[in-house]
Amino acid sequence: MGFDRGRGSGADFQATDAVTRPEVPIRKADHRDAADISAVVSDLTLRHIARGFSEQGRQRLARSMTPERIARHIDEGYLYLVAHVEHRIVGVAGIRACTHLYHLFVTESYQGRGIGTRLWHAARDHCCREGRQRVFTVNASLDARAFYEKLGFDAVSGPLNREGVIAIPMTLSVGA
Repeated sequence: MGFDRGRGSGADFQATDAVTRPEVPIRKADHRDAADISAVVSDLTLRHIARGFSEQGRQRLARSMTPERIARHIDEGYLYLVAHVEHRIVGVAGIRACTHLYHLFVTESYQGRGIGTRLWHAARDHCCREGRQRVFTVNASLDARAFYEKLGFDAVSGPLNREGVIAIPMTLSVGA
């Protein structure tokens, strides 16, 4: 897990001063980051989120997080942002069509430092600046519900089981 392409020459994602901090820069990802994004997302998902899922659900989720699938998402226009420290991805946000927060993960050693919140704010602000959708959705894991509530999301229903994957559908309206 470590990209080595040193992208410090103007490639850092600019949202607001509150989002971009020198100690943990955030930048837009591209398909070359797919393997590193997949490693972060897959590792955390399989160890923490999918533990209560059926085998079918775990396999379904794992197939959705391969490097090939992540690269395809990026090529299809999903916005992926990465937080990086010393050329290692330590956080990932992926949003589909500026409406659905598809991935939001921070490696365990960097959790609790506000990186997930800053990644979300950067993605949200980008989508709002682009004049796109101001209603966002996420399918939160059971353990992440409180985090998403702190970001302003509200549960639409209780947990749903879709083909062995358990999640809480949530929504957030931004602005007027």
